[in-house]
Amino acid sequence: PFADNNIDCVPQSNMIDAPTGVDVPHKDEAHICPLQQETIQRLIHLYSNKGDTVLSPFGGIGSEGFKAVEMDRKAVMFELKESYFDLMKKNMAEIVRIKGLKTIFDK
Repeated sequence: PFADNNIDCVPQSNMIDAPTGVDVPHKDEAHICPLQQETIQRLIHLYSNKGDTVLSPFGGIGSEGFKAVEMDRKAVMFELKESYFDLMKKNMAEIVRIKGLKTIFDK
């Protein structure tokens, strides 16, 4: 089945005026365009189905992957900046723990 592309299916209040879900550490520069968790959730809901894989080619601190896994999707992410990648690992470990999931590294 196709993802639900009905734009009215997600309340408009979940869009732009929401706090950022995960912060960049103070010793690093501030991100020029932090993406709100509600925006990520809306896009994942509209353009994917449960069980799909969400690709985030500019993974950052893993916000898209975190929301994808939280919403019963899989995630593939890439990040070049080491400090962001370290936060991505931490954030993904947290959602895996919360959801009680196994990773490819578990026996």
